[in-house]
Amino acid sequence: MDATLDDPQRARMVVWQALGDGPDDAQALTDEWRTTMAGAVERMRARQESGEVTDEFDAEFAVLLGFVLSFAPIALPQVVEGIYGIDPLSAEYRRRVRAQLMKMLVPADAGAGEEEGSA
Repeated sequence: MDATLDDPQRARMVVWQALGDGPDDAQALTDEWRTTMAGAVERMRARQESGEVTDEFDAEFAVLLGFVLSFAPIALPQVVEGIYGIDPLSAEYRRRVRAQLMKMLVPADAGAGEEEGSA
């Protein structure tokens, strides 16, 4: 999330490409994203297998949720601001969303000693 929101230009390019307005080498970008996403799903599965992340959700869903929450401030800033009432690119948004993701994805016993927002 931080990488996307710290430098939203790449995310804007992804949204632009998704709208069909991408550059002529769009296939190369699509292939790169498939590779990136496949790696993210595999890392999530490994985290689930180690017990760091709950396996109550599909790894694919957990990764998708993370990306949606990272891209929402870029693609739908007015929606994020309307819901949260804060700047979508702010540290406050990141803290609040990260805390909610942890409540969903981290097993209760694994996060017992962690502070909210430390992920």
